[in-house]
This record gives sequence, C-alpha cells and structure tokens, in this order.
Amino acid sequence: MSEERNSRPSGDRSGRDRNRGGYQKGPRSGGKPQGTRRDGGNFKKGPRRDGDSKPRRESGEYKPRRDDDRKSRRDGDFKPRGDFDRSKPRRDSEDRSQKRDFDRSKPRREGDSRSPRRDFDSKPRREGDRDFAPRKPQPKKPPRPIAEGQENYYRGPEEERRPGGFNARPQQPRMTGKPPAARPPRNDGKTPPRPIRHATPARRAALAALERIRTRDSFAQEVIDHTIDRSQMSPEDKAFATRLVLGVVSTKGVLDEMLFRCMKSPSDAQPDVLSALRISAYEILFLGKADFAAVDQGVELARDVAPRAGGLANAVLRRLATVAKAFPFGDPKTDDNAFALLQGFPKWLLDEVQASIGHEEGRVFAIASNEPAPIYVAVNACKTTDKEMFELLTAAKGEPEEVCAGGITPAGCFKLESGRVLQDGRIARALNRGELLVSDASAQAIASLALEDEKPASLLEVGSGRGTKTVLIQSGAQRKYGSQIERYVAVDSFAFKGRILKERAETCDLHVSDMVVGDGRQLDELLGEETFEVVFLDAPCSGLGTLRRHQDIRWRIKPETIEEDAQLAAELLQSAAGKVAPGGLLVFSTCTVTRQENVAQVAKFLESEAGQQFAIEEINGKSGFASELVPGGPDAHFAVKLRRKA
Repeated sequence: MSEERNSRPSGDRSGRDRNRGGYQKGPRSGGKPQGTRRDGGNFKKGPRRDGDSKPRRESGEYKPRRDDDRKSRRDGDFKPRGDFDRSKPRRDSEDRSQKRDFDRSKPRREGDSRSPRRDFDSKPRREGDRDFAPRKPQPKKPPRPIAEGQENYYRGPEEERRPGGFNARPQQPRMTGKPPAARPPRNDGKTPPRPIRHATPARRAALAALERIRTRDSFAQEVIDHTIDRSQMSPEDKAFATRLVLGVVSTKGVLDEMLFRCMKSPSDAQPDVLSALRISAYEILFLGKADFAAVDQGVELARDVAPRAGGLANAVLRRLATVAKAFPFGDPKTDDNAFALLQGFPKWLLDEVQASIGHEEGRVFAIASNEPAPIYVAVNACKTTDKEMFELLTAAKGEPEEVCAGGITPAGCFKLESGRVLQDGRIARALNRGELLVSDASAQAIASLALEDEKPASLLEVGSGRGTKTVLIQSGAQRKYGSQIERYVAVDSFAFKGRILKERAETCDLHVSDMVVGDGRQLDELLGEETFEVVFLDAPCSGLGTLRRHQDIRWRIKPETIEEDAQLAAELLQSAAGKVAPGGLLVFSTCTVTRQENVAQVAKFLESEAGQQFAIEEINGKSGFASELVPGGPDAHFAVKLRRKA
C-alpha cells in the first residue's frame, strides 16, 4: 500500500480499515471516539486463552504502548508491521505498530489466515469450487393483510407501511373515506401540464381540404365534393367547413398580406402551418368571430400540424387581432383600395372588371362574388317530364320556381330554396339516374340559343368538356322537337373529359354521334370538309362570371392570363367559323365579363376575313346575351349568335 493511503492519523478509524478486514466505529458526537483509549492509543480486545474468563487487559497480559513509542502517520515516520497470524495470540514482545506489507495486485497465499476465500482473479467462480456458495433464493414476504372494509383507505408509501422500516418512522394513522384525487403530472415541476385539446371537426376538415388543394393544385369545389361532402360530420359542420374552405381560397391574397404584416418574414411559417393560420385569419377579418375563440382554434390547428408551431401561431394571431381593428385601412365607400381588401379582391382585377362593366356595377359584382351561389337544376327531358320533376321537388320541400336569366326563361329550369334539398333521398336518386342536372340558369339560357325554330340536321359542339351543355342541348331538342339531334359531334382537347361525356350520355340517354379528342383550332384536320347547320363554341375564358362557384380563380388568374385566353378563343372562333354551313348558325359563348374576351372579341372577329361572312343576330331585341352577376341571381355569362350568309 502506498504511503499516501497510510498517511492518515492512527486514531482515525472513521472509514473502513481495509488491512484489518472490517469496519471501525466512527466517533460519537459529544464524547470520545469509539475504539480508542483515554490516552489516545488504540484499544482492542485480544483473543481469550483456554480457561481464561477475563479479557487480556484485566489479566495483565496486555501492555499498553507508551506515548513516546507512538508514531504519527502524518509525519510519515512509521514502519510497516510484519507478517502475523491472527489465529495465534499476540505476544507482548510483538511490535503492534508494525504492519505487514499488503499488495492487492498479488494473489493471497493459500496458507494465509487473512484470506479465507480463494484468490481473486478474472475467472468467474464455478459450482464445485471450494469457496463457491450459491445464493439461496429469499422467499418473498407475503403482503400485509388488509382488514375488511379498509380496501379504499390510503396507506401511504411502502416504506412508511412497514413497521420499523425505512428510518424507523412511526406508523401514521390511516385516513378514512375515499383517497384524494390524483394530481395531474407536472411537466416542468411548477405548473400542471396543459390539457389536451383539439380544434373543432369542421376546422380540421377545412384544413385537410386546404392542404389537399395546395399539394395537388386542385380546385376547391372538387376537393369539397370528395372530402367534406362525403364525411360523417353533421350537416352544420359540413356547411361551416365548406364556408371556411371557399372563404380562404377566395381571400387568400388578403389573408397572406395581413399575416405577413404580423411576422418578421414570410418564411417564418411553413406552408401547412400557414394554411392553419389562414383559417383563423379569415374568421377574424371576414366572419367577425371573437378574437379569443379564433386565436385559440388557430393555435390548436397549428399544433395539430406541427406541435412546436403553437407559440408562433399564438403570437401572430394575437397581433393580427390587434391589427384587424383598423382593417381595411380606409373607407370602403370612397376608397377602392380599402374596398378591394374588404371584398378579398386583387386591386388590378377589380379595376379590370370596373373598366369592362362600369364602376358601380363592378362593386356590385365584387359583393355578389362573395355570396353563396343559388342552386339551379335542369330537367332532362330525355328521361322524364318537367311536371314530374316539379312535383318531386315540391314534395322534397325544395320550393322550386322558374327563373329568368338575361331576358330568357329556360324551359325545365328551377331555382331551389337551398342546397339541402339535393341531400334528400328522392332528389339524390333523380340526380344519379340523370333525370335532374345541376346547372346555372345562365348556362341553361345559353344552351337554348343553339335551338332554332326548326330542328337542325347536325350540330357540332366545340369544347364539350364534361358534357353539361351537351345534356342541356339534347334535352332541349327533345322537349322542343320531340326528338334529339341525329348528327351530334362533340370535340374536346382532353381525353378524360371525353370519357366522362360518354358515361354521362349513357346515364342520361343522350345521343352523341362522335366524341372527337383533339385541338379545336384544327377542326379541318379532325373533321375533314364536313360542315354543320349549328356550331356551338363554348370558348375557354377567365371564368370571372363564376367566381361564386370557382373561388380559386381570383387569386390564380393574372393579367396575362386574360390575354392568353382571349387569343386562344380568337383562334377557336376562326376554326369554328369554317365548319358552319352556308346559312348556318354560330353560337359563341363565354362565362366571363371582361370586354377583351367578350365584346372586343366579337368585334375583332367580324373585322377578319372569315368574320365578314357572318352577321350578328339579335336576341330578344339585343345584339347579344349578357347576364349580370348580382346577389341572389345567376352567374354572369355572355353569348352572341352569328348567322353565316347564304
């Protein structure tokens, strides 16, 4: 053993004396240390001899060491003891201050009385070794019996229940009655954890739909039809979720502008978190919800998306609630910028609409675009009659009524009291069988323009899409002429729309001669030299007249988009004009309100070489058809009838 370990004072026996193989008692408080003599020396009983009845100290065989013989370990002046045998009694001549050398790195000798166990080495002990003693399994103590009627009593921790157990605490009296309610676990040691909450089902469904629109670049109404309408939510939750989705997509630009004002950078929130914030922002700015409710639900939505986004959502939405008090930062009655913010319109788009239809008309158009669209249905005369469907709608409490769009009252067109009528089982079956068709009144009025007083022998539909106008035209022919048009050719540039049209034709009992997939600008290559008595062109456009039904348009469209659509429509109009037979009719229609796509488009065509062979035919005393978008009315559509000279 090194000198540093043996440099403690000889009287210090507070720790374990490793060389003597046992523990020495430590000093007692308020008295002399145990195991020491009055003069400071060590006191230790020796073994008794045979026949002795007194300890060695009383028999005189023990000779205490003198003070001058004592050596202090601190001085380092001491000699190690020699080897000794504990089995033999010590003689008086032995120097008790000597201590034999002991090196733990060396194995103990077999004859060494201080090593009763086998030498220690790295090998594990095996059964059969001399000093191997397997540990006996200790029997488990039986549980403390519980007296009858004391099952619900609080008994405290285990160490307090054992008599004479840990720290020998006295047993506390038992409490009677029910045990105290368990406190919720603490997450930081100071405050109880936050209770688990979630946003309402309608808001969560709206967030899921918005994420699907964003990730798949889908249209809002299609996603609503496949997710919210088919969910198991209550009708009230479905209606609220639909309103949130349509409201967010229709005011997306304004919502982002307001949210970015409350952030350090637009990149602070991830796209999915931003979708959750838009829902609460829409409720605060446009629905007038209470600030605390909208903020709380916004935080819950953000946490559902990203658990760590709750703090950001709380800070941004609280700041937005304060900023919203000054929204729209001006007087909407006199300030067009404030009016555009209040209606969720891009300023450039509002200016374009006002330049096309007038300043005040443009304001009415913007207000009507944010209202729910009325529900109109059309009766398919190829499968049923108008009288039967009117009675069915009345029985379903749809309160059907005939309507007028742009001065035209389409036959078999009814306006319903609300969209809930469509969920009635009888109405749903009629829709599935193709007896009824959901279509705007303006679209039904335009389809009737393709039917003249006399039944045409052939009709070409360019831009047939999913076949809505196809059903309306053939149904109108069945109602007006008693039979459908024999030669009916539909052309569209998308193959999947052609497949939908064929399935719809089978369901609705429509007659379609040919479904051609190709570019409508090259009709000569698709159809050859064939001409038709009626050519119906449903031209692609910006679709601003249907903003109530396609809320995505206003923030997806750009100024150059209108120019591109106008150019495409002009090329289609030139191609369709070549397929009109002499004396035939060309119907050009759009669902927008911009002058560039409507009036200016027709004027440009009439000035061209192909357009010089056509003349405008009046519709109810007017040069064309134009329905205005007003609250409670149909969508805004435009159409013109062009007669080819014979």
